[in-house]
Amino acid sequence: MHHVEHGEGKLVTRSQAKRLTSLQASHAHVNLDFAGITEIGQAFADEIFRVFAQAHPQIRITPLNTAPAVAQMIKRAVAARAAQAPQGGSATTD
Repeated sequence: MHHVEHGEGKLVTRSQAKRLTSLQASHAHVNLDFAGITEIGQAFADEIFRVFAQAHPQIRITPLNTAPAVAQMIKRAVAARAAQAPQGGSATTD
């Protein structure tokens, strides 16, 4: 499990997401613990839950301990990925 950390309790940039995902690309299942994170930005969520998930469909990403605002932003990114997915297949996110 990887605990998502940031001093301000916020993760907003695509570059923050890229740093996080670069550590996870070799795992089959990634648990992201958002305990203490109060919000994430659209770019951060999009990079992990749409871009990274599409590029690595074999990796299952499970967000844990998400605040309501974090869960909503993840849900939006997953919905955007699903809208772009070809019929019959998409990466999994719990």
